Amino acid sequence: MRIRPVDENTLAAACRSIAQSNYGFVYVDRDHEAIKTEYESEDVSWTRQSSLSTAQIKESLREMTGSDNYAHDQIRPGVFYLDPFKHKIEANIAAVLEQLFRNQIVVTAKQLRSQFNVAHDDAGFFAEELQERDYVMRIVAGNVEYYTVGPHLKDAVDGEGEDLDDKLARRSMNGRISHDQLEDAISVQAVSDVIDYLQSEGHVINLDGEYLIPEALDEFVQWLAGKIEEEVLEEFEEAGYVMPASEYNSLVESRAGARSNSLAAVRSSRGNTRERDILQGIRDQFADGDDPQIEIDGAVAVYKSEADREVESRAEQFVRPVLNDKTAATPEDLLEEIRPDVTELTLTQTQEGDEYLQEQIINRSEERIWEDFWWISKNSNVTTAWWRQSRNRIENNRYGSMQQSPIGTKTTRRKATGRGSLGKWWITTLARPSSSTGVQRLSHGRRQSTRWSSQTTSSPRHSSRRKQSSNIWIENK
Repeated sequence: MRIRPVDENTLAAACRSIAQSNYGFVYVDRDHEAIKTEYESEDVSWTRQSSLSTAQIKESLREMTGSDNYAHDQIRPGVFYLDPFKHKIEANIAAVLEQLFRNQIVVTAKQLRSQFNVAHDDAGFFAEELQERDYVMRIVAGNVEYYTVGPHLKDAVDGEGEDLDDKLARRSMNGRISHDQLEDAISVQAVSDVIDYLQSEGHVINLDGEYLIPEALDEFVQWLAGKIEEEVLEEFEEAGYVMPASEYNSLVESRAGARSNSLAAVRSSRGNTRERDILQGIRDQFADGDDPQIEIDGAVAVYKSEADREVESRAEQFVRPVLNDKTAATPEDLLEEIRPDVTELTLTQTQEGDEYLQEQIINRSEERIWEDFWWISKNSNVTTAWWRQSRNRIENNRYGSMQQSPIGTKTTRRKATGRGSLGKWWITTLARPSSSTGVQRLSHGRRQSTRWSSQTTSSPRHSSRRKQSSNIWIENK
């Protein structure tokens, strides 16, 4: 009697279902009953075999191997593999690996094989499949093979898992992990070989008895900055709160090197962490802090809070006498009166530091002088609300703005100049007329111009600003 052929499409579908639950593997001797059940449950044509023996399954799958119509491969007699990565079979391989590595950084080949229920002869093949997709990394220690988390495993579980660096960082404190803690995390016999591998790949950096974890570098530099903070601030106090930026960089390097051998260690490490990463991280810690806050401003480094106090104190010292006297006619004259004394100050140990503070004191003095010149007479027609609004605008926005004169004169704009400066402000003076006079004179230093209000009769004799002014306001030009 003629034997009917096997329904290959139905057999392929049955094997795909088995491969999905076996991480891609089909072991005919082990799975033949499940394959037969799947096959026989389908509505097979009467022209095809309705039931299969184990031998028929093996023979049919072998003949189907290599066909463009079927995706499985035979890796040894009776064992077939349907690549779950290539053919999008939902086999949960990434989730199983994530669970396997949850509490261990390194696993043995035996653990890997047992977790996936893979035959001993197929363990190497399956490990290579995982390696090709960066799900695991292979560590060779003598004749023993170990595996650790691959770089793509985290992405394979929607970014919710941990890669090797994440696992090391989680076990660290202040960016470091002790040798004993690392051994416990590895927990295999060839621990020294594994640690050597981690160092060679840049996952850890040996600090003599403990290890720096590059993934936790932010925590490490925060800790190290805290350790050297007091010494750095003492140097700034001796320097006058300002020092050349190059000197500050050298200071950070020397103090960090004295507190930790991390700088020397990273120089000889094979990873991507560099000495400059640690030093820049420390400087960033100081720059981002509230107090102390150390900023690099051009060619100098400044201990901000103390330097600001010094500037404020010195500005008060120079400005108060000239404001009490007010012999000078304009704010610019007052500023020029104190400038020579400011530029003779010696406040720091370097010329760069002195020049920086001198400039800041001059700028702050200019602000104080202009603050004092913000006044308005009791007969002013300018409303209190408008005056406060204009003054606040000047204080809070020193980049130039459009402001409308309250009596209808044209608006003008002038951009403020100079770091920390209020810039150039016009004092507008409305002369007190003897008749129906509406002339306005605007003066600032050597510059003068004339602007007319709604009235047109001029009275030149009312040009004395200091003696004749009745209404005064500030207009940003």
